[in-house]
Amino acid sequence: MVLPLVLAAPLSTAAQPAATKSAPQSPVGSSKTPNEAASGAEASSPDGRSPAPGAAATAAPGSVEPSGNPEPAAASPPESPAPHAGTPVAPSDPASPLLARATEILISGSEDLGLQLAQATAVGPGATDEPALLEAGGSGWALSLEVTDTGGEIDLRLVAVAPGQRILRVAHQSGDRESLELSVLRLLRDVVRSVRPERQPKPTAAPARTEAPRDDDGRAYLATTGALVGGYVGYSLEHIAGSSDARLIYPLMTLGAGVGVGASLMAADEWEVRTGEAWYLSATTLWSTAAALFITDGVGLADSSHRHAYGLLGTATGLSLGTLAISVTEITQGGAILTQSGALFGGLFGALTERMIEANVDERPTLGLGVGLGSGTLLAGLAATLAPNPSPTRVVYIDLSAVLGGLTGAAAASPVLVGNKVTQTETRVWIGSVAAGTLLGAVAGYVLTEPSDDPPAPIVVQPTAYSIPGATPTSPSVTALGFTGRW
Repeated sequence: MVLPLVLAAPLSTAAQPAATKSAPQSPVGSSKTPNEAASGAEASSPDGRSPAPGAAATAAPGSVEPSGNPEPAAASPPESPAPHAGTPVAPSDPASPLLARATEILISGSEDLGLQLAQATAVGPGATDEPALLEAGGSGWALSLEVTDTGGEIDLRLVAVAPGQRILRVAHQSGDRESLELSVLRLLRDVVRSVRPERQPKPTAAPARTEAPRDDDGRAYLATTGALVGGYVGYSLEHIAGSSDARLIYPLMTLGAGVGVGASLMAADEWEVRTGEAWYLSATTLWSTAAALFITDGVGLADSSHRHAYGLLGTATGLSLGTLAISVTEITQGGAILTQSGALFGGLFGALTERMIEANVDERPTLGLGVGLGSGTLLAGLAATLAPNPSPTRVVYIDLSAVLGGLTGAAAASPVLVGNKVTQTETRVWIGSVAAGTLLGAVAGYVLTEPSDDPPAPIVVQPTAYSIPGATPTSPSVTALGFTGRW
């Protein structure tokens, strides 16, 4: 290391002239003992201070012992001078506490940084074996920390080789003994950053302050449902109490609608209700309420004050089941449309079933309609939770096909209704034809909309012309024009 050699050179230079000058003063046969010669060397030191022990050892060979063999006087061993600032003192023992402490800090800091070490040692100044360090760097980080104790400060020089590289990276840091750990960690950080520089984000223009679109489009639908349910709750409470005062009905309905809208918006913001979930909750709540009202009407409770109590019971049941469904599974728009369609077609088949049983067209089939609505909502809502992901377009196509099938069945059975008086049998035949046409239409729509992995066959249309012979041998032939192909 260059720094320790430069600092040690003045002391050796100062000691050598002193020994050279003292040698001629002791001629051959001089009676000065070696200790006296050494004293003369010390007195001739140019800076007036005691030279290093090495200087006294250099001056002794310059003197010649006198003839005879007198016993030299016993002298006490010279004391080592205390190091002063600017004088490097290398920890000579590799197992010294300072080097041991520095090695421990070096290894611990490397592990904290996630470095795979091949070698990590703390050595004295200039003791780094750079060729060996380059060879060790092939399997991991090779680190050598040179520690120089100058008495007042500690100079640290870290030589590092990164894995797979043959480049010596050097970092230097000075500090006191108390900040040894911090200094070593700073050196490690600087070396690692030189190999893996931190990526600074590129400056970009400030984006426009636009809110990211949230997937809460169901808020409007949920708010509408909340308004309807809240208004009905206010209306029902007034009728359950047995009052028919208009001055109470409208304020209660308004209050209920406002509470329903507020609760719906709070729920939508808290749980981010999607469009499909809002539609599904609307179907289970509203159709369950309608089913309860139709059933109470069908059993003869149309004029009773308890009718709306049963209606509220249907509302609570549908709302609870819908909330439970959307909390345990994801309801898509296809599942919501399936639930709506199931409720409507369930009500249709319930009404047709009651008509077929009674064969009476003068009374409303409210009981069958209510049972059908409730059953259809329950079954379709359950199917929506079990179906993987029904396509909304396919559900609509199946509904359309079922409606067209029902209309076709009604048109096909219309001749049985011709006449002045329609019998019960003719009524049952017509209702059965409508129900059968609806079912066949739904099945046809399901089959026709079945997804296929094969690509659709292309449409091929070609014009054609051919001759048609006459009816008799003497009749002229006729040329016909047309199209052939596949579509």
